Amino acid sequence: MFRRWFQRHRAKSETNNGHYRHGNQTLIDLRRVVKTYESAAGTFTALTEVDLQVDPGEFVAVVGKSGSGKSTLINMIAGIDRPTAGEVLVGDTAVHTLNEGQIAKWRGRHLGVVFQFFQLLPTLTVVENIMLPMDFCHMYPSDEREERAMHLLEQVEMADHAHKLPTAISGGQQQRVAIARALANDPPVLLADEPTGNLDSQTADSVFQLFENLVEHGKTILMVTHDQDLTKRVTRAITVADGQIVDEQRRDAVGDELLLELDKRETKWQVVGLVRTTMSGPRMYVNYPYFARVIHNVGQASSVQIVTERHDFAATAEVAKALETHFEQIGLKVSAIETIAGERERIETVFNIIVGFLSIMAILLAVVGGLGLMGTMSINVLERIREIGVIRAIGASDGAVQQIVIVEGVLIGCLSWLVGVLIALPVSMLLSNVVGELILQDALTYTFSVSGALLWLGIVVLLATLASFLPARSASRLTVREVLAYE
Repeated sequence: MFRRWFQRHRAKSETNNGHYRHGNQTLIDLRRVVKTYESAAGTFTALTEVDLQVDPGEFVAVVGKSGSGKSTLINMIAGIDRPTAGEVLVGDTAVHTLNEGQIAKWRGRHLGVVFQFFQLLPTLTVVENIMLPMDFCHMYPSDEREERAMHLLEQVEMADHAHKLPTAISGGQQQRVAIARALANDPPVLLADEPTGNLDSQTADSVFQLFENLVEHGKTILMVTHDQDLTKRVTRAITVADGQIVDEQRRDAVGDELLLELDKRETKWQVVGLVRTTMSGPRMYVNYPYFARVIHNVGQASSVQIVTERHDFAATAEVAKALETHFEQIGLKVSAIETIAGERERIETVFNIIVGFLSIMAILLAVVGGLGLMGTMSINVLERIREIGVIRAIGASDGAVQQIVIVEGVLIGCLSWLVGVLIALPVSMLLSNVVGELILQDALTYTFSVSGALLWLGIVVLLATLASFLPARSASRLTVREVLAYE
């Protein structure tokens, strides 16, 4: 269903020779775009001679720090802002030459805009919000607009909420509705400014999957984002800094041509497939006979990769030993043999060292924390000596006084545990990604251990009880007379 609706614009905007009306060979073409703002403090340059070309069907992420110019770049394409100099060409339209009224009409028909804060009209229902662009641009017959809006809601899995107000659905659901609204007039291009910035990671991933599905069906998407994980999943990521495009990373796609320098000669290679690997970083698989001819290595090999049926350490070690013996017998020199099982054992050793180091650090921190808590509770007893005297005067037993002090110490310990958990979540996630990239050249799968957190809570309670015991014992030995003398 997506495919039927989304092919209307693809065929009609290009001329027979593959060029657009203004000579641009790409769907989006920014040529030496400059944007400056005048203020009381002087002239501020947001974009400096930016050139950017985007082909139909690309999924481009625009990344950069706040104030780098990435949102201004998107606004140039949308016609929300105008360039001080340069050209902005989108399809057959020279956007920079249009007046405000023409831009609004053009944008409504040819661009879908997805905002960070959704921007749904609160007084209209979900389905009415989606029908609104069709009404403004007079797209589709009036009696078909609601049906089309419902179809779009089905595609974003929001049909059951069609007649609710935006305030009655969650943030992630509102963003899905905003995407459906952006698709209302079947535009060839979608512009999204931080579409996942206000969503939790799970909801953000589902929204991003929706974008990926749209690209598969011919849409062109430019998305501003701060999420580095999402930039790894787009076809191209451009980095903007100080109003300029300073870096560009493209994910090779099937059919792309690569220019490689081999044996001091440049040769062209075509991508015929993509393979995801772990532990060894990115790999390139090529037609070896042709590759050998290019590097003048015909009939020779620098390495051999063999896949065994069994992958346990004993089986792979046995095969490796047999191969080494065989190669030596036929006169081949073997410099090194690596097995997956051996690599796994090496990685496990590295991780065991890391876990052991972190465990020692945790124990040391726990001891230091316990001593700190003991000092805190001792000071607390001194500062509350009058209160202790009063409760003693009204009948509190030694056990009751001790219980009050110990419970307060345990509560402080639990509070520190809670703060530690909240800090540990993002830190451990970051550490997981960093360690994975360093050791495996790939992010690790992050898992939060609830049982581990509860075990540590038990240790914290035990340490807090022990640390509070001496201050509690001192407090229980105070008499009313000693309190009056202290005052």
